[in-house]
Amino acid sequence: MATDHIIGNPDFIHLRILEGRWCFVNAEGEPFIYKGVTSINRAGGIGGRRSKETPYLETCNKLYGTESDEPFVESVLEKMRLCEFNAMGAWTTKEFFDRGFYYTETCESLHDTGLDKDRFQVKGPGINLPDFFSTEWEEAYDQAIAELAPERVGKPEFLGWFTDNEPGWGQANADHVWGGGDSLNARGALLLQFALNLKEERPFHQAALRFLEERHGSIEAALATWEIDRCGTLGELRRLTEAGQIFQSKGYAADHEAFTYMAARTYHDKVGAIIRKYDPHHLILGCRFGGPPGKIIGKACYDSPYLDVITVNNYQHIFYERVDEVYQTCPMPILNGEISWNSDYFGWRHSTHDLPTDKLDKLGRTPYKAQEALERAIVHPALVGYTFYRWVHNFEDPEGAAYGITNRSADELNRYNQRILAKVNPRLEDVAFGRVPYTRLPLLETLGLEQEREA
Repeated sequence: MATDHIIGNPDFIHLRILEGRWCFVNAEGEPFIYKGVTSINRAGGIGGRRSKETPYLETCNKLYGTESDEPFVESVLEKMRLCEFNAMGAWTTKEFFDRGFYYTETCESLHDTGLDKDRFQVKGPGINLPDFFSTEWEEAYDQAIAELAPERVGKPEFLGWFTDNEPGWGQANADHVWGGGDSLNARGALLLQFALNLKEERPFHQAALRFLEERHGSIEAALATWEIDRCGTLGELRRLTEAGQIFQSKGYAADHEAFTYMAARTYHDKVGAIIRKYDPHHLILGCRFGGPPGKIIGKACYDSPYLDVITVNNYQHIFYERVDEVYQTCPMPILNGEISWNSDYFGWRHSTHDLPTDKLDKLGRTPYKAQEALERAIVHPALVGYTFYRWVHNFEDPEGAAYGITNRSADELNRYNQRILAKVNPRLEDVAFGRVPYTRLPLLETLGLEQEREA
C-alpha cells in the first residue's frame, strides 16, 4: 500500500515522511533509522543459507558447542548491542530472527533457485543478470519465495526482501554520452547489443528480437536506424560484436535505452508480483545495486508499483553525493546495503586541503572521515539507513582496521570498529531529524590539534 506519505502496511514495518524526510516506522508507530550489518551466520561467509564454511565455523563450534544455537546466537546479539546496531542485513540466517533486531531476507534469483547458471545467467563484461524473460526462471523464483515466505509473513521485526545482489545491467559509464568513444563504455557491448548476440534459444535474446520487431517492424529496419557500417542483418551484427565493436550511434542509443527500461521494469515487476503473492505485508527492498544505477534503471525502479525501497551499496567517503545521485534519477526511499570505511577512500589524505586530519596516519584518520560520511549522508531526506559490511573478517589485530565486527580465529570483537559504531549509531536519529548537527571536518577539538595549529 502506498500514499503520498506512507509506503507499506502500517501494521508492520513501513515507511513514512516525517519532518520532511523518509524513515522506517515499526508497527508500534516508532520511527527509526536502519543501522544494520551483513552476513551474520555461523559459516562465516556471505550468502547466508548457502555460505561456504570458513574457519569461523570451527571457532564457534569450539567456543559455543554444537548442541544448541543459543550460546552462539547470544554471543552475536551481545556484540550487536555493543556496536549499537538495530538491524541485520543481507545473508543473515534465521536463528537470529525475531530476537529484538529488525531483519531482512535475501532470495537471489539464481543462487537461491538452484537453476543452472549456464542456462539462466546472462553474463558478460558489465552484465550479470538472471534470464528473467524465461518462464522456467519465473516458476523457480516463485517456488523459492513460496518456501521462504510462510516463516516471515506475520513477523513484526521482519523488514523486507532483497531480490538479488549487485546485478550488472550493461549500461554506459555515464548517462547522456553517445558517440563518445571509450568514455561511453570500455568494458564491452551494452545490454541490447549483448542480448542480440546471445544464443537464439535464450529467452533474453528472443525478448530483444521481439522488442525491436515491435518497435521498428523488423530487425533489419531497426539496424538501419543505427547507421552502423556493415550492420544490416543479425549475422553482420554478431560478426561486428565478436570483433569487439561497441555500438554508440544515436539510433542505437534510443533503442538501447528503451530496451533497458523495459527489461528493468520486467525484472522488478516480476519479482515484486511473486513476493506480493506470498507476502503482502512486508517491504520489497530490491536487488542491492552495486552503485548508482543511472537514469534509465532508476526510472524503471521508480515506476515499478512493487519496489518500495531502492537499495544501493557504497564504499566511498562521498556517501551523501552517492545517495543524492541515486535520488536525482529515482526519488524514493534509499537504503544503503553495504558500506565499509576500510576502503582507501576513507584513509586518503586530502591533496588540495590542509586539514588537521592530514597530520594522522590512515588508521588515525579514518574514524573522523567515517563519522562525517555517515552523519552527513543520513541528513539526506531519502536515506533511511545503512549497513556495515560485514560480520566476520579474517583480521588479527582487534585494534586495527577491518571489514568485520569479529574475526574468524577467536570470535573477538574488533574494538577499532566498535568504538566508531558505538559513537555514531546512537546519534543517527538525532542527526537525521536535525536535532543535532552532523559532525564536520576538521574536528580540531576532537583531535587535540587546535593548540598546535594556533602555535
